[in-house]
Amino acid sequence: ELSKDLAKYTPEYVEEVTGVPSEEVRRAARLFAGTNLASIVYGDGITQHVTGTDSVIALANLAMLTGNIGLRGGIFALQRDCNGQGACDMGALHDLLPGYHRVENEQSRKKFADRWGTKLPADAGLSAIEMIDQAREGKIKCMYIVGENPLLSFPNPALVKESLESLDFLVVHDMFLTETAKMANVVLPAASFAEKEGTFTNFEGRVQRVRKVIEPIGDSLPDVEIILRLSNVMGYPMPYSSLQQIMDEIQELVPLYQVVDYRDSDMKGISRAELDRDPLRNRRMYKGQFPSGFGRFSPVQYEPPRKTSKDGYNLTLLAGSILYHSGTGSRSSRSPRLSEFSPEAFVEIGESDAKQVGISQGDQVRVISPAGEVTAVAKLTDTLPEGVVFMPICFPSTPVNRLFDIALDPRAKTPAIKACAVKLEPKARLDLSAERI
Repeated sequence: ELSKDLAKYTPEYVEEVTGVPSEEVRRAARLFAGTNLASIVYGDGITQHVTGTDSVIALANLAMLTGNIGLRGGIFALQRDCNGQGACDMGALHDLLPGYHRVENEQSRKKFADRWGTKLPADAGLSAIEMIDQAREGKIKCMYIVGENPLLSFPNPALVKESLESLDFLVVHDMFLTETAKMANVVLPAASFAEKEGTFTNFEGRVQRVRKVIEPIGDSLPDVEIILRLSNVMGYPMPYSSLQQIMDEIQELVPLYQVVDYRDSDMKGISRAELDRDPLRNRRMYKGQFPSGFGRFSPVQYEPPRKTSKDGYNLTLLAGSILYHSGTGSRSSRSPRLSEFSPEAFVEIGESDAKQVGISQGDQVRVISPAGEVTAVAKLTDTLPEGVVFMPICFPSTPVNRLFDIALDPRAKTPAIKACAVKLEPKARLDLSAERI
């Protein structure tokens, strides 16, 4: 079935779709297929399209087809947040319980319900974007947001703001008074990584200890303490008096973590411990998302990008990260030293496109999409292909998410916030110096 679905994807067809020369496609395929050990590492960008899930499935197909799993390599998601992998492992997804057990599975629900002494809902929850939509319709009255700034990170911030204003009660649990926190009825100040104990799970599944260096500043508290106190006053006291007890429960309920010992100062981590314990499993992928512990080929089809119905938006904007800031800048933009290296928002544009639009280095430029517009400084470059411009997402004063309307991956329900159609118009001229990664 897979070979039949792949038949039309000749190197020439791929060149037509992607612009990558067919000979380069062949060379890359032979290089990857011919190596003894190979891994695929992908970043958040690949998942920030409406076809993000299909793209990840295609990568998994490639890894399995070439035997690059287990000891022979693997596929790794390099997430933007340092504990993004750990959060997913612990069930911070709308349709999964810890360990990637599906919410709809009655046996899985019973396992966790018995351990937690409560009844669990039988249906999957809502994704973050779906919750925003439900709030706007008045179906959700209260929201508790932890460590996220939707006004900067979600598409269509005007709609997000309208939705949050529709709530009867908003709680934001964060380190800083972000744009979203300023809208909250209650702000719960959270401690930073240097002010608490715990673990991070990195993209290869390695669990690493985090040790407290200083006491929490002001009234801030470690996240676990905030959750425990809230749970207690809401009538559901959690029986944890130490982080060791929490890790013991994780080991009991989440097979991936059964070999992790919180007391071990030199934690091996999941992946290495699994292989050390049972070398015969080196060709197996972790159970949970794969039937019987093995991967299954899942054919996917190329979906052309949605065309805008309005004329004049002849450039493709790519939104992403830069060297001196992290994420949407909710944290890194507060660092004076980092801001010295990259002080303001910019839009990179190729010289031929700039000439056509009438833009010079340092010009103030209006970046306009069908959804909205922002202003940034023009930076000319020879590294972008014709018809493509780039903007960083990390300047709160220039929210690039304003240029995106809400479009969701039909499977994961995650928003597309990587690329959109735009047009540029010159405004004024300034100096500029910044570096993209």
